[in-house]
Amino acid sequence: MIMADSKPAEEPTPQESATTWDPNGRRREAWGPKGKIADFTRYYRANLFPDDDEWTAMVDVMQTALPTTFRITAAGNSAYKLRDAFARRVETLPRVIDGQETPLPRPLEWYPDGLGWQCNVHRNLLRRAPELSAIHTWMKNANEAGFISRQEAVSMIPPLLLDVRAGQRVLDMCAAPGSKTAQLIERVAPSADPQSPGVVVANDADLRRCYLLTHQIKRLRSPHVVITNHEAQKFPHLAIQNADGERIPLVFDRVLCDVPCSGDGTLRKSPDIMRKWGTTHALSLHPLQIDIAKRGALFLAPGGRLVYSTCSLNPIENEACVAQILRECPDLALLDVSGELPALKRVPGIHTWKVYDNAKLYASMDEVPPRRQKRIRETMFPPTAEEAAAMHLERCVRVYPHLQDTGGFFIAAFTKRPDAAPLTLHPLRERPAASDDDATVPVAEAAEGKAEGKADEGKKAEGSAEEASSEAQPEGSEGKEVKKEKDAGRGGRGGRGRGRGRGQGPRGLRRRGRRGGSRGRGGRASHGGARSACLSFARR
Repeated sequence: MIMADSKPAEEPTPQESATTWDPNGRRREAWGPKGKIADFTRYYRANLFPDDDEWTAMVDVMQTALPTTFRITAAGNSAYKLRDAFARRVETLPRVIDGQETPLPRPLEWYPDGLGWQCNVHRNLLRRAPELSAIHTWMKNANEAGFISRQEAVSMIPPLLLDVRAGQRVLDMCAAPGSKTAQLIERVAPSADPQSPGVVVANDADLRRCYLLTHQIKRLRSPHVVITNHEAQKFPHLAIQNADGERIPLVFDRVLCDVPCSGDGTLRKSPDIMRKWGTTHALSLHPLQIDIAKRGALFLAPGGRLVYSTCSLNPIENEACVAQILRECPDLALLDVSGELPALKRVPGIHTWKVYDNAKLYASMDEVPPRRQKRIRETMFPPTAEEAAAMHLERCVRVYPHLQDTGGFFIAAFTKRPDAAPLTLHPLRERPAASDDDATVPVAEAAEGKAEGKADEGKKAEGSAEEASSEAQPEGSEGKEVKKEKDAGRGGRGGRGRGRGRGQGPRGLRRRGRRGGSRGRGGRASHGGARSACLSFARR
C-alpha cells in the first residue's frame, strides 16, 4: 500500500507517445500529461491495483482504442434470424488484411442468446479496408433502421442485471442518451404489443439531452415509453387511478440509476479525460449521486430491484455512495449477482480505500485539514468494520478494461424488503372557487385591460426614467443622455422579461431572454412537455 507521504519505488508509468496502430488494427491513443498520469497512477495503485503486473496489464489496454460493439434489437424471432445472417457473413471475411492477421467480429461471451457483438477492428480500418467496407455499411444501415443499437459493451450490463421482465414498470432516472433505455424497452415489451401493461419512464435533467433521447427511442416505435424532464434527485411523485377511481402512488418494479460521474472508466473511448483528470469532479458529484439513488429507492416497489451504476473506477463515486445509500435507506440490501451473467469477468467491490485530494491521500476524516473539510465529507471514507460486515460491499461488481477488452464500469444491485412501508401521496389541494364577478368578465375585455395596463406601466417607466436622467444629467453630456434613454426604455417590460428568461430553464439549457418577450422561453415552457407527458401517463 502507498502511504500519504511516500511513493512506490518503481511505478509502471505509461509514457506519452504519438498515435500509432497496434497489430489488431486499433489505434494507440496518447495517454496524457505526466503530472496527470502520476496522480492517476498513485491514486489507483493505492486503492485498486497494488500488484505491478495487473496495473501494467490494465494501463496497456487502456491506451488502446475501444472495440466497436452493438446489440441486435429486432423483436421476436427476427433477432435470431438477423444474428444468424450476420454470423454467416462474418465467416466469409478474410483473416488477413493489409498483410496482417485481423480479428473478425465475434459475439460477446456473456451477452444472452449471442445478440451482443464485438468488432476488434478499429473503426478507421473498418471504413477504409475494402474487405470490411461491406460490414461497415451493413452496421450503419442496420443502426439507422433500428435493427441494431451501437452501444459500449459495459453499458449493456446494468439493464441485464436489473432483471427486467415483460409487463413491469421501470424508471430510468438518468436516461439520456438512451442506449440503456432502449434495452429496457425491449425487455418490458418484447412483442411491442400496445395492450401490454409494461412501461418505461425515461427521465433526464437536461432538456437538450431529452431531445437526443427521443431521437434514440423513436427508432423502436414503441408505445411503452414516457420521457420526462426533471432533476433526478427531485423527481416528482406520480399517481394513477385504481379500479375504484382512487388516486394511488405510482411505484416501479425496477429502477435504474446510471448516475452522472467523472467517467475515468471511459478513457479508451475518450482519452482526453486523462488531460484533465483529478478527484475534484468525483468529490463534487458524490452527494448528488447519493441523492439520486435515494430518490429512486423512494419510488421502488417492495420486493423490487434497483441498480446503481457509474462509468468510473473511483471508490468515492462507487462503494462510498453504496455504503451511504445503505445507511440512509434501511429498507435496501445489496443483492449477490455473482451467479448472473456467469461468463462476465468481474472483480468484487472493495471495503477499504483512501481519499485523494491536492496530491495527498487521506485514510480517515481525522487526517483531513480543516480547510479541506468542506469539500471532503465523512461519507467519502470507508465504513467501519461492523458496518462493512453488514453491508456486504463485496457484492458490488467492478469491471476492468483488461479483463475482457472493455471499458471500466461499476454496478451495484439493491433489493427492497417486501415488508417495507408503502409510498403515500399528499392530498391534493383544492383550487379556490371563482367568484361571480370574475366569471362575468369577458375574456376579450380582460385581455384588453391587461394590455392597456402594461402600456401604462411602460409609459410611466419611460417618463420616470426621463425625469431621472434630466435631473442627474450634467452639462455637456448629450451622448450619455441618449444612452440612458435607451436603457430606461429597457427597464420596464423588456428588463423584466430578460431577468425572468435567464437561468430558469433546466440544467444545460440557459437561454438568454429576449427583450420584452422572453418570460415564456426561459424555462417554464421547457418543462411543459415533461409535465404533460407525466399527466398523460397518470391518466392512462
